Amino acid sequence: MNIATQFDDIQAINHPWKQIMNTGQYDLIDPNKWLVHYILTLSKQLKMPYLDLGCGFGRHLLPMLNSQSVSIGLDINIPESLFQLSKTTPGLNLTIGYMHKLPFKNNSVGIVLSWRSLYLQKLKNIKRTISEIKRILAPGGYFIGSVRTTTNTLCKIAASAAVNIEPNTFNFSDNELFGAIYHFFSKDEILNLLSEFRVENFYLKELRHTSYTTAYSYYPNDFWIFIVKK
Repeated sequence: MNIATQFDDIQAINHPWKQIMNTGQYDLIDPNKWLVHYILTLSKQLKMPYLDLGCGFGRHLLPMLNSQSVSIGLDINIPESLFQLSKTTPGLNLTIGYMHKLPFKNNSVGIVLSWRSLYLQKLKNIKRTISEIKRILAPGGYFIGSVRTTTNTLCKIAASAAVNIEPNTFNFSDNELFGAIYHFFSKDEILNLLSEFRVENFYLKELRHTSYTTAYSYYPNDFWIFIVKK
């Protein structure tokens, strides 16, 4: 077990995502099977550390523990259940921190996953996060992610239930999301941000609804899915 933190104080104790996860609003706990299979296959080839950014309850972290690579989960909030599991699980490495300030060395990671997490910040920090991912990825390493589109369910909800703080970025301050920030991407925007990588795969896919969008399932829960290589 290795639990690290990049905080000098308890500045994240009231972070919106700590409240969302503790109240059960975020209910995605089952992994995407195809994604797990794909990452495991890459891990066997690369034999380098795997990093899950915004690991949540560990749904795309725990299945990797049987691989030959080191598995690291980073989140602004490590759930108590995952923390307790790490006490008895060899190879489960956890870091509390921000995606845009990654505490890892240059060229030290083979695969970075940011599944339904990259967009949970303002655009300037999204850009910093992508720059940090490029810095820590080894040559030939992969960045895999999913981001909400401008046609996504939550983007439709945002028009009446959130505060528009910058273009396509909203603060959900008056509902069960406790002030969480979401940015929604057009195709051109996300591809432009990934332009320093080589695009291996890119497509539109509807992903499972969370508890706070299920009531609006008549809107497509669209995401841009990407696999890019350094």
